[in-house]
Amino acid sequence: MNHFFDQIKACLAGMDRDALKMVIAGLPKLCAERELTIQDVEYAWNQIVSHAHLEYPESMADASFDFTDFEQIVTQFKTLASFCRYMESQLTWLIESRPKAAMAAAPAGGAQRTDNAQMNKLIAYIDAHYTDEIILRDLARMFYLNANYCCSLFKKHLGATFSEYVNSLRIEKSKSMLLETDGKISDIAQAVGYNDYFYFNRVFKKLTGATPSKFRRGQNR
Repeated sequence: MNHFFDQIKACLAGMDRDALKMVIAGLPKLCAERELTIQDVEYAWNQIVSHAHLEYPESMADASFDFTDFEQIVTQFKTLASFCRYMESQLTWLIESRPKAAMAAAPAGGAQRTDNAQMNKLIAYIDAHYTDEIILRDLARMFYLNANYCCSLFKKHLGATFSEYVNSLRIEKSKSMLLETDGKISDIAQAVGYNDYFYFNRVFKKLTGATPSKFRRGQNR
């Protein structure tokens, strides 16, 4: 259930009601496939509640839901599906109760880029580490996200894939370096995160219409 818990945390952090609905809707299938019991569901729910108390204490002070146990679940809810509906309604309320606080949090080192707090954290990390090797799978794991969900965040909020965003950022940085320094193009390529000089040339030409050397000559005429 740890993966389910991580997905819920990501939905809460990103204030993504649609993703939350999809994750919870998949719980019955997950339980069937892994032969999970109601005790497993109880444990996951209590993890979520504990996380909510730690991360969103102001909202949780007014919350109408709290920790539960096996007896409460089987007494109050006839089926797993009904408990899933309860989870969705309570967690949706939690998301809707905190838009002002979440929207106020701008990514470190720059202005807020989107209306999604989790997306802003991803952007802030990439903007600060674009010179490093950044792999989507590792980035998603770092922020406790499913890789496919992470992918969808980029498309939804930036209109670009993860790779397109990283390449665009790196090429913009390299354009400034090409115009403002006399450094070797191979050194500039490495400085913005490309270890393969020929790949850098290919990406640069694709995004700008010119090779790095032609771009430098053309802009400095």
